[in-house]
Amino acid sequence: MTHQQTSVQTRRRQELIEAAIAVIATAGIAAASIDRIVAKAGQSKGSALYHIQNKQKLYEMVVAYVYADAAQNIMAAIAGQPTPAAKIETYIRANLRYIIEHPQPIVAVQKIVTEKPAPTGVSVDQATLALQKLLQLAQADGEVRSDVDSHFTAVLFRQAIDAASYYIAANPKADLDAYADSFVNIYMHAIKTSNRRHHA
Repeated sequence: MTHQQTSVQTRRRQELIEAAIAVIATAGIAAASIDRIVAKAGQSKGSALYHIQNKQKLYEMVVAYVYADAAQNIMAAIAGQPTPAAKIETYIRANLRYIIEHPQPIVAVQKIVTEKPAPTGVSVDQATLALQKLLQLAQADGEVRSDVDSHFTAVLFRQAIDAASYYIAANPKADLDAYADSFVNIYMHAIKTSNRRHHA
């Protein structure tokens, strides 16, 4: 396959995913037929089936796409932060901001994971492990208490963020900054040491 053909296939695959997100978010899983998604994407059914194969494969593609896009945005946000604790706080805020700025993808994923079995091949644990590593770095740096269980705390934070996605989706006019401030104040206050080492 030539580079041009690969680019065309990649674009068509993304168009199908974006069409599926729009249909699932607005009409729900039951109404998200392959025919309706193909029509939304402006493609032929034969071409679409090359990428989709079946609806379970489509769900996996949607969830993987949204997770990857969110991760890219969040990692870019935390990259410039000077300390592990600052990265954790930014991680929380960037997650919440992604949720409110990408309502359709978030709602589509919510409907998929709520109404269908967990898609295979999509590791939601990657986000938890990334957060756990940040917590461990913050502990080594003296910013987070040593008696905090990094894995349990990472799971707790992720579950709280996931719960926030449902709240934000249901309350799109919520004050995100105030919500994020409350989230950070409650959770970060609980794990931070009182005598953190200061960085020059």
